[in-house]
Order: sequence, then structure tokens, then C-alpha cells
Amino acid sequence: MIRRLCAQRDCLALAASMVRELPGPVFELGLGNGRTFDHLRTLTPEREIYVFDSVIVEQTRSALEPERLIVGDVRGTLPAFLANTSRKAALIHNDLDDIGGNSADQQRALCYWLSPLIRDAAAPGAVVVSNTRLDLDDWNKIQLPDGHAPDRYFMYQRPCRRSERPDRPPASL
Repeated sequence: MIRRLCAQRDCLALAASMVRELPGPVFELGLGNGRTFDHLRTLTPEREIYVFDSVIVEQTRSALEPERLIVGDVRGTLPAFLANTSRKAALIHNDLDDIGGNSADQQRALCYWLSPLIRDAAAPGAVVVSNTRLDLDDWNKIQLPDGHAPDRYFMYQRPCRRSERPDRPPASL
């Protein structure tokens, strides 16, 4: 458990640094008791964080802004949310343990339906940090920070076509 949480912490810190210049909110898929949400607020204080989960424990609800809390099965709530906004996430953290389960079959099923949702939700250049492997093979797979075993956590970055890159001011001389 300690190794998994350390990998999660380090991956989220790397992801936050990678998207520092990229506009867009953070999507937290799976809130649990809110510890990762709280860590994301520390890493990305300037960003809106939208939380998607089927059940929110009462002691965590008070820390969340109601308009950024989307309760229900993410298979329905995330597509509905995306249908009502043009905003795409700069950073997505997936920790849907309660839906995915731990068996290989449950993980494959989660990957099957969650991967297309993440594709739709991610902005060009966005980084995805996931506790489970996703079907994003055409995206850039990011090597985990030093000291973490492969497959402990998974990181992906959506490629940017030149036309999708955010405008940046010219470098000063």
C-alpha cells in the first residue's frame, strides 16, 4: 500500500508539472475518502477540480464545491458533463477502485469502457494518471518517476497536433 501511495503521489506531482502551462481543469475519477483530491488541490491550486464518483462520504462532501461534484455512475455522468461543456481536462486522475475491482477480467472491463471516456475528456497535451492500465496505446506512455516499478501506476499523455497546441508567447531573447 505504501509503495502504491508513494507512486501515486510522485506521478501526480510529475503530471501537475507537465501540464502547468496547459489550460483546463482537473478531473478526479473516484473520490474515495478525499485524500488524493486534497493532494490535487495542493498541487494545482489555480485549477478547478471536478470530482466524479458514485458515492460521496459525508465527511468529504463538505470540502467539495457542489457545482464541481458530479455524483453517479461515471459511465453516464462523465459523458453528460462533457456534452454540456466545451472544456477538456488538462489532468485526469483515475482511481475507480470500487467500479473496477481487482480481478484481471474486471480490470479489462474497466479499461474497455473507461478508455474512450478519457479520450473524450482529455485536452490535447493532457496527462492521465491511472491506477489501472488503459487502452491509450496511441498516446505517449510516460515513464514513472525513478524508484517506482513499472505497472504500479500508469501515466499517459495525449499527443498534440500542431493546430491543437495552446498559444504561447514567443521566448524572450
